[in-house]
Amino acid sequence: MNSFLLLCFSRTSNRLALGFLLVAGLAGCAPKQYVQIVQAQSDQAKVEQGFWVFENEDCRVSYQIWGPGGDIGFVFYNKTDHDLTLHLDHTFLVVNGWSTAYFQNRTFGKSQSQFATTSLSFNNLEFPVTDAFGRAQSEGVQYIERPLVVVPARTQIRLSEFRILKAPLVHPELRPYPKKKHLKTATFSPDNSPLHFSNRITYSGPADTLRFENSFYASALSNYPAQKWIRLSDSTQLHFPDDPQLIDFKPHQPRAFYVPYFKR
Repeated sequence: MNSFLLLCFSRTSNRLALGFLLVAGLAGCAPKQYVQIVQAQSDQAKVEQGFWVFENEDCRVSYQIWGPGGDIGFVFYNKTDHDLTLHLDHTFLVVNGWSTAYFQNRTFGKSQSQFATTSLSFNNLEFPVTDAFGRAQSEGVQYIERPLVVVPARTQIRLSEFRILKAPLVHPELRPYPKKKHLKTATFSPDNSPLHFSNRITYSGPADTLRFENSFYASALSNYPAQKWIRLSDSTQLHFPDDPQLIDFKPHQPRAFYVPYFKR
């Protein structure tokens, strides 16, 4: 009997040990989160209330680039007393010499569901009856992307289409997966920056067609373990989903954006 109990205990212990090893192995294989902070600079713009602002006599273009990969979407405000037309087929995002037109010649679909219900009245109040008395109706609408967008006088429109970076920048001075003692920031001038990006916005008025370029460059790069950067930023707890693009790092920094990435 004692030998039987000893054998059972031995097998149970082996299974428990195997389970602990498996959990430890899975924990060791879990991806580690990192974030690259990209500080931006522009010699043409000013920062007002958390927005980069580019301005000429016709328009004011505002950016808030903080976000995963950098949000290069902009708000275009027409300062004039007449309509301005944005030419999206001649408006480009340019990143390190690579250009992409804002007009992609796409067809979009939009669906809408409606549900009509019967109601009854009681003391001048309307109460919907249960869903069994309703009927469902679904409608689909398709619309084609337009190359020209009219912005009426003294109004604004937002265009949001692209991100600046899909992956962190590689730099010889920065370790991609740094530990606490290896944290470092690399700084740049416009001449040696590893990242230049701009929107080249083409618009027309009653008399002529103009191009307004809004240019930025990366003035500093820093790589951090994500939790370390959160502590440095005095932020709260943060959930890390499987897709690093869904991570929302706070607090917002109007002069910067971030690129989350994993070490798998």
